[in-house]
Amino acid sequence: MSAPSTNPARIVYLEDDRSAFELVVALIEAEGLPYQLQHVDDVASYRNALTPTPPDLILADFNLPSIDGLTALAYKRELCPDTPFIFVSGSIGEEVAIASLHNGACDFVLKDSIARLPSAIERALKEAEEHRQRVDAEKRLRESEAHFRRIAENAPDVIIRFSLRPTFRYDYISPAVEHITGYSPEDFYNDPLLAGKITHPDDVSLIRQIIEKNIVPEGIHEIRLKARDGHEIISEQRFVAVHDDQGELVGVETIARDITQWKRERENRHQLEAQLVQAQKMESIGALAGGIAHDFNNILTGILGFNELATMTLPADHPLQEELGEVRKAGLRAKDLVAQILTFARKRDTKASPIKIMPTIEEALKLVRAATPSSIEIVQRLTPGIVCADPTQIHQIILNLCTNAVQAMQSGTGKLTITLQPHTSTGVTLMEVGQLGPGDYLRLSVSDTGHGMDDATKQRIFAPFFTTKKEGEGTGLGLALVKSITTSLGGAVHLFSRINEGTTFEVYLPACSKSEPTSACATKPLRLDRGERIAVVDDECSISTFIAVRLEQLKYQPTVFNNPLLALEAITRAPGDFDVLLTDLAMPELNGLDLIRRLRAASIGLPAIIASGGSAELDTPDAATLGVIHHLPKPFTGEDLAQALQRIFDTARP
Repeated sequence: MSAPSTNPARIVYLEDDRSAFELVVALIEAEGLPYQLQHVDDVASYRNALTPTPPDLILADFNLPSIDGLTALAYKRELCPDTPFIFVSGSIGEEVAIASLHNGACDFVLKDSIARLPSAIERALKEAEEHRQRVDAEKRLRESEAHFRRIAENAPDVIIRFSLRPTFRYDYISPAVEHITGYSPEDFYNDPLLAGKITHPDDVSLIRQIIEKNIVPEGIHEIRLKARDGHEIISEQRFVAVHDDQGELVGVETIARDITQWKRERENRHQLEAQLVQAQKMESIGALAGGIAHDFNNILTGILGFNELATMTLPADHPLQEELGEVRKAGLRAKDLVAQILTFARKRDTKASPIKIMPTIEEALKLVRAATPSSIEIVQRLTPGIVCADPTQIHQIILNLCTNAVQAMQSGTGKLTITLQPHTSTGVTLMEVGQLGPGDYLRLSVSDTGHGMDDATKQRIFAPFFTTKKEGEGTGLGLALVKSITTSLGGAVHLFSRINEGTTFEVYLPACSKSEPTSACATKPLRLDRGERIAVVDDECSISTFIAVRLEQLKYQPTVFNNPLLALEAITRAPGDFDVLLTDLAMPELNGLDLIRRLRAASIGLPAIIASGGSAELDTPDAATLGVIHHLPKPFTGEDLAQALQRIFDTARP
């Protein structure tokens, strides 16, 4: 026989007959069993042998002078209930034997059959070991079940198990289901069809596929649910099939995760990333457009200038006056286009100040009405309010949005609705253009009943140079300009549009609590006494020639320099020969500001006018220290030139 354990088993033997104990020891040694016997013969030593470390087995005679077998068995149950117990007795009645087995003895061996004792001991120890292993396994199982139940009941995700046989029923639903859906696990237990009832109609086929066809889908699926309070939940679920021993599908386990907030944040992040990419594109396009517009202003100055000279030279009834008028119209259209490009590129400065927006809108709508077919109804619903902006910016927003709206009503009939009303934002809302933060706004809405836009058009509608109009009918800068202006004012634009249902643009502008400033003084009449000496510096010969001719017509005395270094030399040599410096800003070798700096360094405080396509370069602390400097934006006319000179003389000699 083999021992049940590699370590010697400790056996306590309760026996008052020493020879009987030695006989058992000899019997065990003869079998070669690794057991250690401890002999006890009274109550005290017996109890002590059972504690604190219980023995592996107890052998006991049934009839001892100090203790009987059933009492010894009772002590065993009290002190070491899991230790196996075998009676070894000379005689024992049947009733007593049955009672001993009922009270915890695992066997009894008569002394006249003592040879059976080793096998009885081995069997008892083996059964005790198996019992301990079973108890340990059951304990670990209970602990494991408790552990996983704690995890399931505290997990943020919903853990579900349901059976398909014999009928559909839920076996387990974790408490997280109530936090996510508002329905408790008991609601699902009581109504097994509840999950199908709250699942989005477009997603419920997945649930029916499992329940009705016993097909468990693979992978992760997004399933939309309707919570108890009515809001939509987007859940992410993975289904795992449960089979019985015969491989038949009997149930399904699933974990459902609420990804509603994650989806919203991801969509917002994608929208912000798209806006960032678009902003970077617009920045690049703006830089390019600004450079091109600057060159165009130089060209247009020459075109409009010589057109003006030709118009003034020819008699009013000359046949070419009509053609020259068309040239001027084209030049002015180009000027307006360049102005839009510069505003879009943020190369043209605007002075924002508190203005009453309603009169500005009404003024712009007069122009809209004049250019709109009478078959299109224009409805105005305007509420007074103040915003911090330049009136020209509001004009541009109105004209561009209304022009697009009128063109969208291709049939020539429809309704154009312009509304202005207060709006209070309590949180951050992402829009097609920018985001709307908490605060008070004025909402300018322009709606049409035109053909509307599809999703692809809506995604590109604010992109510069994108247009849906025919070639030659649009520049694609109108809405890009609206976007640029609105963003610069800290506002946002929201777009609603559906095919054949019309379009609405909502422009949100921050409300201003400051009062509108008083109007500036009117322009003074032109001075009649002239003759001042003007140093004209411009590397563009056509522009300097136009300026010189117009100055002579205005009774001034111009001296033209096409090289700024030559101008610096001449003025430094004889500063008293000049009353005003009129210089271009961007020139090779020496720009206009540097020319003035050189003159100031030579203590020559000659009043100066700088002509350029923008004024951003002049708005620097350094430029402000150079004395009397006026800006003449390009392209300019002879009238603009005369006004600039009058302003500088009024400033220099009040």
